[in-house]
Amino acid sequence: MRGGWYVAALGLTLLGLGLSIYLTLASLSAAGAAGCGPGSGCAQVLGSDWSSVRGVPVGLFAAVTYLFMLGALLCLRHPAFAVRRIAGLSAVGAAGAILAAAGWFTYLQSVELQTWCMYCVAAHGNGMVLAALVLGAAVRHDGRALLLGLPVGMTLVVVLALVQINTPATVYRLPAPAQGDYDLRDAAGRRVGLLGGQLALDLAHEPMSGNADARYVVALMFDHACPIC
Repeated sequence: MRGGWYVAALGLTLLGLGLSIYLTLASLSAAGAAGCGPGSGCAQVLGSDWSSVRGVPVGLFAAVTYLFMLGALLCLRHPAFAVRRIAGLSAVGAAGAILAAAGWFTYLQSVELQTWCMYCVAAHGNGMVLAALVLGAAVRHDGRALLLGLPVGMTLVVVLALVQINTPATVYRLPAPAQGDYDLRDAAGRRVGLLGGQLALDLAHEPMSGNADARYVVALMFDHACPIC
């Protein structure tokens, strides 16, 4: 890989690294990604169980992969042939991982989540172009690197996907009614207490279906900006 192609590969690697770091920080932040409000595709994707592996954001794995790719590309200019050889294998392996990850997470967004994160799509598109440059160079100059490095990189992503598939989904549960919950009728009206009395609902000021004087009241709690809820 020489001249403009080499410079382009370095630029795409740095862009992928930046996007990966940003997505990692966004998935850990309550504010989320810029331009992605509650209920947006970005918020849904970054807030889903698929955005992490055993609690570790997938963006962090991507950032490590791009750092690995950056080091491999820089070592392609080393004067020692053995170093260049190892660097070529490493670059092809990283390209295989980036390509497989782009395919896996594109599938998740289109099929499992049925929504799209614009930052993720940009990151995957960037990664696929970078992988095409690296693998194209390997096809032209070193077919053995392609045969050895590509399966290793893809296998790592397959392992990551299997871990995600076999990780139980996160389940949030409200505690059952406990001492301190209450149902009061007095001159002020009727108030229902939930969560050990921490949350008090005045039925005169809550949207209701039915009669506020009914014997039983069912309180439905949800977040309109949370598709999972």
